Amino acid sequence: MRRIRRYCSELGLSEGVDIHSLRRSYATHLLEAGWNPRFVQDQMGHEYASTTGIYQFTSDEFCRPILRAALDRTVGEALGRRSEDGAS
Repeated sequence: MRRIRRYCSELGLSEGVDIHSLRRSYATHLLEAGWNPRFVQDQMGHEYASTTGIYQFTSDEFCRPILRAALDRTVGEALGRRSEDGAS
């Protein structure tokens, strides 16, 4: 634990960063990258999936591009169908 605190201090990281922050970050990044939640559950040593579920609330930096891609795809498909139907 002292080593983590020293690294955080040397890197100028917030006082609130600790080993548990790194653990939560690891789980969240795995889930955001598309890893199977069961795998993440095993990695974290959680007995219940509901415990791992708390890490599935993702960051805005992750959600925005995913939502934008889905909206662009949906609008593109809708406009493509519209032009195929002969509508202007």
